[in-house]
Amino acid sequence: MKSNLMISWEWGMPHLSNAATKAEFGMTSNVARSKNPEMLQLLKRVTMTVYQVRSVEVTGDLYEQLVHLIGVGKEKKLVEYKPHRFMSLTRVFQRIIKHWNVLCLWYEERANKAIRDRSPTPSPFPLSNSHLLVEQLLSLMLPISALNVKSQAEKANQVDVLFFAYKVMVTTLGPEASLRKHDATRENPTSYHHSTLLPLVTKTRSLLSDAFHSRLFSRYTDREVMRTCSYVWEMQMLFHPHAKNPGDPLVEMVKTCGKSRKLDDDVIERNQSV
Repeated sequence: MKSNLMISWEWGMPHLSNAATKAEFGMTSNVARSKNPEMLQLLKRVTMTVYQVRSVEVTGDLYEQLVHLIGVGKEKKLVEYKPHRFMSLTRVFQRIIKHWNVLCLWYEERANKAIRDRSPTPSPFPLSNSHLLVEQLLSLMLPISALNVKSQAEKANQVDVLFFAYKVMVTTLGPEASLRKHDATRENPTSYHHSTLLPLVTKTRSLLSDAFHSRLFSRYTDREVMRTCSYVWEMQMLFHPHAKNPGDPLVEMVKTCGKSRKLDDDVIERNQSV
């Protein structure tokens, strides 16, 4: 569209954020080309868990009964995982964490039933030693999914999208930023210090930061991108009630992106003046 029709056309925020997350979360069928093979292995264990709980018939309605007994909501089963949808993966992780105790009991009873029936021992809970890992990854995923939702809503808060993307880049993907916990509230704003993040979470966070920069925030650091991209999102900020002077957050974001790319101070100052 750019070369033949000469249209100044760009992908929208939903596509950019979705494209920036899929590969970095290992959401690909090609193991050899995966940027995050450890995450791909985790996703296989997640898929196995969902399949086993939804498909094993010998346990009957045990899962539903355990959900009711423990009192963790009205959901009767795990969410099915769709590999091409990042927000679908977020919902899967949410349900797994919410029903963690149910899953542990379900696999335990499944093994006990095999003993009673003198049947072969079934495979154990694939995620049994990964509770903290899944929790930290969910904490990383939720703000990005929220950005996807906000950027697709045809509402007045569309002017919030770029501000929200800034927030994700700084507070969620910043290498030394504390990661807000998935269940944190205003009354209890708990978070993970960056030094306590598991290696896979730290790696995935770094990959996501690079992906978001290359697809979106390179407009503040790369001179070639500056010359060719449009700045519609930045102009939308003029309609934001809290951005009477949109230049201030933009200047700060240019500085933040430049620091994250380890640019010299004079280069950052030059980019801020553009």
